[in-house]
Amino acid sequence: MYETPDELQELQTLLDASLSRSTDHLRSIISSENTVGAPQLVEILTGMRVLALSTVTSAGEPRISAVDGHFLHGKWVFGTARTAAKARHLAARPAASAAHIQGEELGVFTHGTVEILNPLDGDRADDW
Repeated sequence: MYETPDELQELQTLLDASLSRSTDHLRSIISSENTVGAPQLVEILTGMRVLALSTVTSAGEPRISAVDGHFLHGKWVFGTARTAAKARHLAARPAASAAHIQGEELGVFTHGTVEILNPLDGDRADDW
């Protein structure tokens, strides 16, 4: 676990806000009895986890592929080759979704904007 107390609180706030915005259908599946809090989630996600990563082509077509994900400081970090189609998609259209699923026991679904930490034509992120 690499998260600071502030990062855990930020993650918990995000989890709570996400659940509060969920649809009736999702609430019929997920309840307070089968959710986990931030401290438990970061323990569960320690180590490499396979993510299903969704990107979008220039024609607006969805594409999904797998990446090795690491949950660090309350965020998913993953790598891929700069020449991979998903890298080109994300460079042009950084909105993405990722899912980590363990059977019927755990599903972690994430939607957001990818930040390229080590760009070919720019400076590396300070925390890279």
